[in-house]
Amino acid sequence: MLRFSILSAAGVLISSSIASAGVLAPGATIVLSGSSFAEDPGLGGSGSWDGTMPFEIRNAADEVFISGNLQDSLTISNVGDQLIFTRRIRDVVATSGTARIVGFTATGFRNLELVAEYRTDSLGTITPGSASRSGGSGDEVSFDFTGAGLASGTSATSCFTKTNANGWTVGASVTLSAVETSGGSVFTTVVPDLIRPQLLPTDRILVESITTSGTSQVRIKWHSIATASYQFYSSPDLNGPWSPAGTGTAGVNPREKVISISGGFSVNPKYFFRIEDVP
Repeated sequence: MLRFSILSAAGVLISSSIASAGVLAPGATIVLSGSSFAEDPGLGGSGSWDGTMPFEIRNAADEVFISGNLQDSLTISNVGDQLIFTRRIRDVVATSGTARIVGFTATGFRNLELVAEYRTDSLGTITPGSASRSGGSGDEVSFDFTGAGLASGTSATSCFTKTNANGWTVGASVTLSAVETSGGSVFTTVVPDLIRPQLLPTDRILVESITTSGTSQVRIKWHSIATASYQFYSSPDLNGPWSPAGTGTAGVNPREKVISISGGFSVNPKYFFRIEDVP
């Protein structure tokens, strides 16, 4: 069965199982109590993305009254290969002692199953009290900090969602909300171009990168399945015919494994490669 496509992009194959605690259905709101690696070993895994974006929130006079950094990260769980999307608000700076960040809303969860919680064993001290999800397809997930809010000099704990997606791409946004005074008007800012879950066809996973070395060796980095073996094929045409081009085994860190293959062909920038698992 074909498991991987030949195109260069990011993607992973994961199981469709999902934990029951913290399940967040479209249109629902749940009270959060926090979780840790000790309570849920599935929170551990290998990181595939981690980025930090600065933000500023302005008031009605177009003055910045609170700012900080938004950390955006993706972990491939070491239990069930679930994708864990995590956001953390950190390094908050405010112009007054009454300014607070009261929540954020992330997009990109349309038609997915997901669990929402925050980590009690992460950096940061301010925790959200609840999480909610928009109705319909459930594209938006919000974390609410209105119990205390994030004041100047504080950071939040990591807020995460586990999904049943089998891949990821760029295209989500996070809207951060803040007030200058308790009970005052809410002001927002949007951080764009963040990572989001992606449902890929079940018969393929996209190759992450392809590089060449010499005249007959290709290094392919892909997100593979633990302990599986793979057969590689090459062709100068997208539709074949396909020629065997070596074999490879996933290894101990399968989702980040780089394989070197050779097959007696001259490397051409227009060559295509196909990967099949070996029964």
